[in-house]
Amino acid sequence: SVQQASNYYNDAERTLGRAARIIV
Repeated sequence: SVQQASNYYNDAERTLGRAARIIV
């Protein structure tokens, strides 16, 4: 569903943001 895809996208972006903080 669209909501599931949006939820997955938000989770992925959150993970990337966390990884970016660790790298920086």
